[in-house]
Amino acid sequence: MEKLSELEGAALGLIWDEGPMTAYAVRSHFQKSRSSHFSGSAGAIYPLVKRMLTAGLLVASARHQGRRASTINKITASGRQALRTWLTPVEDWMVAVEFDPIRTRVHFLATLSPKKRAQFLRDAEEKLEAEILATEELVSGLAADDNPWSTWSARGALAVLSARREWIMAMRREMGGA
Repeated sequence: MEKLSELEGAALGLIWDEGPMTAYAVRSHFQKSRSSHFSGSAGAIYPLVKRMLTAGLLVASARHQGRRASTINKITASGRQALRTWLTPVEDWMVAVEFDPIRTRVHFLATLSPKKRAQFLRDAEEKLEAEILATEELVSGLAADDNPWSTWSARGALAVLSARREWIMAMRREMGGA
């Protein structure tokens, strides 16, 4: 495996951080994620785990619980090295402006009536507020976590969400309640 994709790196990091887990557990984690970037679909996760097993980044072992058998995946020394390589260096594309479907739509709001524009901005602000509250809960739940970097990661998400909400609020003020 040459260079890890973002999903591969995140999955490998998850297995490193959480410990050995099934592909189903990896999938469940991504499905529950607040991020819309990563896919938790079976069609993304199961082949990804298989590729990492084939590449020697993970090793699988059978686990039996009653009548049910499952495969537990554990990160290998090669997997830890691949994870470290994936983490650095910070590349230019990592600090670029992120895709933002609200920002894209704002560019074309002139096509809507003033009433519809105002509704769009109100809806965006309300949904951002709900996402901020959910992320604040996540941050407070992570505060007791053994890994302070998990908390910092969630705080970063909270900062981005808060900045997006402030931007929407400023737009509403400057556009006369638009």
